[in-house]
Amino acid sequence: MDGLPGACAAGLDEGLAGMLDGARRLCPVETGDLKTSLSARSEAVAGGAEGTVTAGAAHAVYVELGTSRMAARPFLLPACQAERGALLAAVARAVNESRYAGYLSRAEKAARDLERLEDMPVPADIDYAALSGLRLEAREKLARVRPINVGQAARVRGVTPADVNVLLLHIARRGGSV
Repeated sequence: MDGLPGACAAGLDEGLAGMLDGARRLCPVETGDLKTSLSARSEAVAGGAEGTVTAGAAHAVYVELGTSRMAARPFLLPACQAERGALLAAVARAVNESRYAGYLSRAEKAARDLERLEDMPVPADIDYAALSGLRLEAREKLARVRPINVGQAARVRGVTPADVNVLLLHIARRGGSV
């Protein structure tokens, strides 16, 4: 499943795994059918997803709720209650990651591109005053600082991203690789 429903299901699966682990920790018997019968599953339903943690052993209900001759030794409900917040947090985290995945991938690509351009050398003989498209403030500051690479030029106070683009275009026209 892709998109938001897939993210909900992934977050739900993560949260259910925590609930299942909690139920196994609280299970009153270390070995046997009860502990091994615990399972979790999720499924897509109209408008979302549902998840269940179950104990498949026939005597699980008697251990959880007790009988007239045996005190209750709850393990499933307390585990689910204890892990409810973690489940909700896992679903919220997965949904947010899904919502912002496109933005994050674009931002990561921009960061990689910027890193690649960071060390690109700026020709030492460049005449900033002759570069059309550079703002006057950028021309003056770049001429004064004389940056040795694009990254340094981008960090000069008063030089905008548009100015850096003009500089990159000029370097590319002179035969530099951009």
